[in-house]
Amino acid sequence: MAVDEIARQQLRRHLEDVLSEDDATTLMSSLPPVDWADVATKTDLAALGDRLDARLDAWEKRWDDRFGASEKRWDDRFGASEERWDGRFGASEKYWDARFEASEQRWDARHEAMLHRIEASEHRLLATFRGEVNTAITGQTRLIIFALVGGITANTSLVLAAARFGG
Repeated sequence: MAVDEIARQQLRRHLEDVLSEDDATTLMSSLPPVDWADVATKTDLAALGDRLDARLDAWEKRWDDRFGASEKRWDDRFGASEERWDGRFGASEKYWDARFEASEQRWDARHEAMLHRIEASEHRLLATFRGEVNTAITGQTRLIIFALVGGITANTSLVLAAARFGG
């Protein structure tokens, strides 16, 4: 049987008739405002707390799973993007390395060709210089030899003439 507010008021008036007003107030305040079946006990509250904890744990696990899955998707996407960029930069790096290597080889070949031309010019200059020096020395040597032969001949002639006339 459900107790309504009217029944509670009648009980209070009857208690005031039997007891004092203060005693009736004390007794009425110790009664629950509804049926005893509706009153929660400490055990009921503890069970409710356990159920709430379980529900909150399940809710937290679902959110953790969702965030974990989302985080994994983002990690996978960034990982794939990073791999694509690494591939692109790797290809670009290979391309530029090949271009620089080819350019370096062309410069090395030009440098070698220039060195060969300089060496050839050096050899030509040296040969020309040696030829001119050889020609100059040969000319001077002939001049000296003819001068010496002429001088010796002149001295010999003077010595013979002096021996004929002086003697």
